[in-house]
Amino acid sequence: MEDQDPLSPLSNTGSESSQNERFNIRPTHQNDRKNFEKVYNSFNSIVGKGAPIQSMQRCISIGLTGETFYDYDSPFGPEDDICILHFNDVYNIEEDVNGTGGVARFVEALKSFRSLNPLLLFSGDVFNPSIMSVTTKGRHMVPFLNMMRVHTACFGNHDFDFGVDHLEYLAGSCNFQWLLSNVYDAYTEEPLANARTYRLFEWQGRRIGIMGLVEKDWLKTVPTISEEDVIYKDFVEEANRISKILREKDAELIIALTHMRAPNDELLAKGAEDIDLILGGHDHEYYGVKEIGNSVVAKSGTDFRDLTMIVIKPGKHCLTCPKSDSKLHLEYCKYSSVELNQSKSNNSFEERLIPNNKDGGDIYLKKFLGGSMMSWSYIDISTFNPNKHVKKMVNKYLCDLATQMDKIIGECAVRLETRFSVIRTSETNAGNWLTDIMKSAAKTEIAMINSGTIRSDCVFNIGPVRNQDILMMLPFVDNLVKLGVPGNLLLEILENSVSQWPNKDGRFSQFSGLKFRFNGDLPPGQRIVPGSVYIQDLNDPLVFNPLELDRVYTLVTKEFLYTGKDGFDSFTKCELLSNPEDMPPLPTLVRNVFSLAALANGYRKPHNLATARKLKTFLLNPQQTMIGLNKVPSRVFFKNDHSNQLSPNSISSRSHESHELILNEETISRMEEKIVGEPEYCFMIKVEREGRIIREGNAPDPIIESGIERVD
Repeated sequence: MEDQDPLSPLSNTGSESSQNERFNIRPTHQNDRKNFEKVYNSFNSIVGKGAPIQSMQRCISIGLTGETFYDYDSPFGPEDDICILHFNDVYNIEEDVNGTGGVARFVEALKSFRSLNPLLLFSGDVFNPSIMSVTTKGRHMVPFLNMMRVHTACFGNHDFDFGVDHLEYLAGSCNFQWLLSNVYDAYTEEPLANARTYRLFEWQGRRIGIMGLVEKDWLKTVPTISEEDVIYKDFVEEANRISKILREKDAELIIALTHMRAPNDELLAKGAEDIDLILGGHDHEYYGVKEIGNSVVAKSGTDFRDLTMIVIKPGKHCLTCPKSDSKLHLEYCKYSSVELNQSKSNNSFEERLIPNNKDGGDIYLKKFLGGSMMSWSYIDISTFNPNKHVKKMVNKYLCDLATQMDKIIGECAVRLETRFSVIRTSETNAGNWLTDIMKSAAKTEIAMINSGTIRSDCVFNIGPVRNQDILMMLPFVDNLVKLGVPGNLLLEILENSVSQWPNKDGRFSQFSGLKFRFNGDLPPGQRIVPGSVYIQDLNDPLVFNPLELDRVYTLVTKEFLYTGKDGFDSFTKCELLSNPEDMPPLPTLVRNVFSLAALANGYRKPHNLATARKLKTFLLNPQQTMIGLNKVPSRVFFKNDHSNQLSPNSISSRSHESHELILNEETISRMEEKIVGEPEYCFMIKVEREGRIIREGNAPDPIIESGIERVD
């Protein structure tokens, strides 16, 4: 158990006993009697020398240095087995189509191990992505996490999908602590999103230290975080630094919760000098448990389908391993009747994680108490029945989802064209809007989606935008990938996009960052007009440069296309620059645009300095954001209009005037101060066609032939 009471004002003077009384340090552990200098030195090692005493008091009050931790009410003692349960990357609370997974089964599985006093640890990614998260922004996951009795967690990349402000709210609603040891807020120099650097606590009479580490690879792909707003520190260097601090504070077992790819977990295991266990996330494949370097690494699957159980049997020097025998023999301890087959546990002595390794086994923990036995097991959640009480909660959230669908999340100043007959044969304003959002989030030169992604087949009218509109438009939570695409392959990709025109084929694509012409009279594969492809300059959006066949361009698209679907075989030859799970899915990116609009319109205030800075930049240069938000007169608001969708074959007109307003310091100040009420103008979606795709030739226009009037 951990004592989280804030400490009294700190002082450098006084006897050891008076210092303990002043700092609220209760000497339940023999090593807790050390004096204040050790606390102060530890603090300096974290935040740097010369920090004001008030900073130290604040850091200790929120647990950044972790000084007073006790386990006074546990029925277990130092000689009892330590049970650790680990999971990572969970997204959907309901069962899948095969009747497996789901949080109700998972909670029942955890309940079955309750008698073992398990230390439940989580390695990140829970608040997104899922269909439900598009409407709740991850809030629905909090009560389920709290009922699981999670002890400690580290953040994952998708936990930041809705911004740092919102993550602080979600994490603060949890009844356990979140860690982030190597990413700091550049303005406060504290762990990002109000996380802690580490935890140090007593568990069954043993002192355990935990840190949370992430890789830089995915940090660079999170669109809600700007690189200049954070301080990233190498995970190996931070692991060694924090391990030293924890050992100085008499930690007997050190655990690193990580959210990074398997190769980086392996790198950490080989580079970390004093970590006993590495419990990783980010990969969605179950890797089991493997001894690598001086550490033991585990990665535990995904989505409430998998769980890893680790049981450590404390016993100083209780194991010996004869050189001539692969079996470990127990000597001079209460487990002397057991033999451990180390070769089975490791499968091979190659120091790499093994996919789908579910056999279980035994491993020798070298450093814990001078050498201890550890056994691990794969827990298949599908073998458990759903907990009936949790299942009722899940069903309630699913019912509430229907109610949430009608919630207004923003406003649109123009009609958004998504009819199949239009969007699958030509450029549309909705296609431009979505690809602009993708391009801005991924920071690439080009963005592309196949029009088959957009499923709404209607015109969204001027006025309020609801959750159901986003899910009608984008019902699939598709992963996005960032690619390096050579110019010659980009030309092949464009040819495939228009190869089935004028058929209403889903491969016809929408683009941002380029423009081109095609001739529908020519045979497929020869339709792109030579010399017509131009790429937008990253530094000057008004400048377009001719396509260079031997140059590699950065492009963001769906993982679906990267795998060669819809005839896009050329994508399979391109370099993958980001992993499919790194970026938020497109529905989340769209949802965040409306969240920014709410901030810009003064309906809520930013709480994090990085969010405030991003808002200020947007208010000064909204036209440069490339996400479709623009300032328009407030009279185009239609608060009581619920008929904002027009069917594919029915177009009604709604007239309004659109005036450009000058954004000066006075109006910016007025907007930042306005919290409620309707402003004189507001930010809403306002996008149009820009001539990105132009058709040549004499073939009849399929839109005109369908008798459809364009609205964009």
